[in-house]
Amino acid sequence: MESKAVPNTFWLKICAWSGIVGVVIIGLGMVWAGLVPIPGPSETAQQTYDHLVGQSTGVRFGLMLAMVGSGLLVGYAATLFVQMRRIE
Repeated sequence: MESKAVPNTFWLKICAWSGIVGVVIIGLGMVWAGLVPIPGPSETAQQTYDHLVGQSTGVRFGLMLAMVGSGLLVGYAATLFVQMRRIE
């Protein structure tokens, strides 16, 4: 019979919560970048360009914040993998 190592539940909880924190940070980054709410379909390309260029620092910082949040989702995915492996 194959022996399976028991995962450390403390780190599993940390990684599971990192997924929730990551999604919140991604949402905050999108709001900071001015991408939520999304530009309306009635806006012209020039209006969208002016909106993004007018707040280019906010767009850069917001999207960098969203990238950091995306990195936190790796721990969440690892926790899902471990739990699915345990179910097998």
